[in-house]
Amino acid sequence: MGGWTSAEQGFKFKGKELKAVQQESELVLTVSQREFIKGMQRGKITRSRSQQDPKLTPQEITEFRSCCGSLQWLVSQTRPDGAACVSLANRGTQTTVDDLKTLYKLMLMTYFQATEEVCIVIKPIDLNMSTHAVSYGDCS
Repeated sequence: MGGWTSAEQGFKFKGKELKAVQQESELVLTVSQREFIKGMQRGKITRSRSQQDPKLTPQEITEFRSCCGSLQWLVSQTRPDGAACVSLANRGTQTTVDDLKTLYKLMLMTYFQATEEVCIVIKPIDLNMSTHAVSYGDCS
């Protein structure tokens, strides 16, 4: 699960790094997945494969699903900025090698690793009688 040292030093919890950071005059909580992003492995589509039938082979389908799963977890936890790209890459039986290439680009330098410092920032709010808390759940 991760160890707790202090809020300023940060701690890990279920694959996320949480840290208290001073921003201007307030203490905020940042939630990131830098280690997860650094650990992502990018596959490669060869030039010769790109020139063949665009339909995914059974091995490529497995790889595509694995990439989608990793990226879906990342975008659902701390990086909603990549959610649309991950979601739109999967086109069911019409998914092609180009769609797998898109996921590979998203996984590494092209986007997430180039922006690994991007995180969710949770700012403090005053709790009073006009404060409302709203929650949402999707059990589907």
